[in-house]
Amino acid sequence: MRTQSNTERVSALYDQLLATELKHKKEAMYPIHKVLKFADKNISDIYQWIHHYIGFPNTGKILDAGCGVGWGSAFIAKQTHAAVVGISVSQDEISQAKHFHGIQFCTSTDQVSFLCQSFDDVPTKEYSFVVAVESLKHSKNIQHSLGKLIQSLEPGGTLVVVEDTLQNKAPEEKLMSFKADWQLTEVLEQKHMEPSSLNQFENIFEYQQHDFTSMMQIPSPALLELKRMFVSCLLKFKPSHMGWQAFRGGFTLDQLYASKHMKYLAHVYKRGL
Repeated sequence: MRTQSNTERVSALYDQLLATELKHKKEAMYPIHKVLKFADKNISDIYQWIHHYIGFPNTGKILDAGCGVGWGSAFIAKQTHAAVVGISVSQDEISQAKHFHGIQFCTSTDQVSFLCQSFDDVPTKEYSFVVAVESLKHSKNIQHSLGKLIQSLEPGGTLVVVEDTLQNKAPEEKLMSFKADWQLTEVLEQKHMEPSSLNQFENIFEYQQHDFTSMMQIPSPALLELKRMFVSCLLKFKPSHMGWQAFRGGFTLDQLYASKHMKYLAHVYKRGL
């Protein structure tokens, strides 16, 4: 039997998550990223925060890297006159994004497009702004893909990566479980994101970090363990159900947050002129 590539495994994971969502919702339009409690009552989503506090360019070309079913891409298009490109390695997500784009969000077909594409295949110096929300973690080589996203920026362009970021040594059992359930090659760490550790360091003019961890609502460790055990029991009947694996991985991730091993950070890179 042929071994699946990293891209194929990640694609299968998100295909399964989408299928699970569609079973429970008439129109599955998740972004599955965190629900945050912002002090600003007008902001309830990370894309809205980026819009208000960093600012999407009004013209040019914007990349939504890891677009899911297109919610964030459509939001960006509604705020700007820029051309927006959403990419995902999941063909099912791209098909659903095109459906939402035309039916649910009613954005111009000339302004938004969706491609089934890997981060590593993005063209160089193409985009004035790139955003990647909870998607970089799935790269086979995080620093390589991060470098590719930086290379895709035009001079003066901005990259915003929002990710679960490991801060210190965590229990190996938890990390291995999280990696296996979420089809990860490695766990994204702070060291991966530091400009000085990147091959593209000379292209980075400015780096900022914003911490949203305190805005998350994490269940109690006892409740998380009960939920995790429940899904583990379900997986005894369907051990290869990637959707259930992902749910268990989500509870494991919350446990890492509860034990202060994870932070939810926005990493902002500005490319030099």
